[in-house]
Amino acid sequence: ELIKNVCPQVVFLESGRLSDWMKKVRLVVIDHPYTSFLEALAINVPTILYWDHDIHLLREEARPYFDNLREAGILHVMLLALQRW
Repeated sequence: ELIKNVCPQVVFLESGRLSDWMKKVRLVVIDHPYTSFLEALAINVPTILYWDHDIHLLREEARPYFDNLREAGILHVMLLALQRW
């Protein structure tokens, strides 16, 4: 609901393979650190990542990689940080 309130033009996908849809859109927004964000990065589509870092904890050895995504403006800690876009 929060996303719809901030960006009412956003379309949520409910069927089909996500990676196929990713290839057709101008921007992918992902709210969790699971396979879909790796797919988006692998197929090289414009991607914004955000999730609650208190819920989705990172392994210490993975932290430098996620820090790089954060420094590049790809990973955000909270959805509200995306409102600047």
